Amino acid sequence: MEHESVETDRESVEGHARRYVEDAHGLRLMALLEGLVREHDVKWAAEQLGVDVRTVTTCLRRRRLTDHVRVALEGRLQAETDRLAQEVGELAARLAALTPEMEGLRSSVAQEVGALREEQAGVVRGLERRLARVEVQHEGGAGADGGSKVTPTARASEPQRESPRRQVYRQARPKVVTAEPEHGEEEVYGDAGPLVIAWRQARAADRTARGMLERAEATERLMSLEIALMEGHGLTLAPERDPFDGLKMYGELKWRRLALSNARRERRRAVRRRWLRRALTLGFWWE
Repeated sequence: MEHESVETDRESVEGHARRYVEDAHGLRLMALLEGLVREHDVKWAAEQLGVDVRTVTTCLRRRRLTDHVRVALEGRLQAETDRLAQEVGELAARLAALTPEMEGLRSSVAQEVGALREEQAGVVRGLERRLARVEVQHEGGAGADGGSKVTPTARASEPQRESPRRQVYRQARPKVVTAEPEHGEEEVYGDAGPLVIAWRQARAADRTARGMLERAEATERLMSLEIALMEGHGLTLAPERDPFDGLKMYGELKWRRLALSNARRERRRAVRRRWLRRALTLGFWWE
């Protein structure tokens, strides 16, 4: 008797479990039918399921599916499940195919960043050397001027003699290009005059450039103009005050050619990074 009671309880539990599963499946099918009607209409849903409009309307009103409607909905649900499974499989395959490419891209970006840091460190060291030379020359000029005393009367009269002194300075150092325009310089520079004007503009643009690509383009233009002025016209550029001799000119040109090469390389990298960001963000990134 006890064994029969246990079997009866087990069958009762299994029956409840089956009914629960069937009810949950039935609710899912009913939700699918309601979704078809809501998305389209009753007539369209009836045509898709192979029944008449009255049958669909009755199922919705009574919240109970006929056997034919149930079978049709189960077929549609299975087809939708198979389609989703196929799409998931295709996405997984595409992701697996992109994984090696992404790894290569990550490695390439890491190498680019490392190279960029090395180049920036080299540029900083070069700027520090130039700054040190300028400071030494400035201190030397200040020491030479310290030996002479200027009286207040003479100092007050200096602005009146500014134009003659500038003219003498240009005649004494015609091969030095100043950062600011000076009176009569167009007669001194001659054919190099337009390049001098462009160099001053490029020098100002290089100081105010923002962003990796803009800085690279500004530096590339500035170095190109400086090389043209120094190599093509033998001019020395500010902040220098004395003309370069042959050895000094050679060293300065070599440094600028290296800076020009680095700027062009950096510009190409900045352009590649811009297009890479656009590709990775599907065109939403533009800066």
